[in-house]
Amino acid sequence: MADEQLSIILVTTPSQEVAQQLAQDVVKERLAACVNIVSGVRSIYAWEGKIERTDEVLMIIKTQSIRYAALEAFIRAHHPYTYCLSLI
Repeated sequence: MADEQLSIILVTTPSQEVAQQLAQDVVKERLAACVNIVSGVRSIYAWEGKIERTDEVLMIIKTQSIRYAALEAFIRAHHPYTYCLSLI
């Protein structure tokens, strides 16, 4: 256990309901050990040439690093955002 690499992944969602469902699903699928859900997050981001401001819900996902690829694929397949997990 001491040599095990752990990761914390941050994912925003459009609502509490979406966050709760995704959290439940990733824990059920054993892709994460724990997910914290934080309401009241204000996101400011560039989208389609404009600066957007949106209230969102933040998921803090704790997992083993070796599960990251499977977790990312699951989130991309089940998240309603088209830009979810995009890297700059």
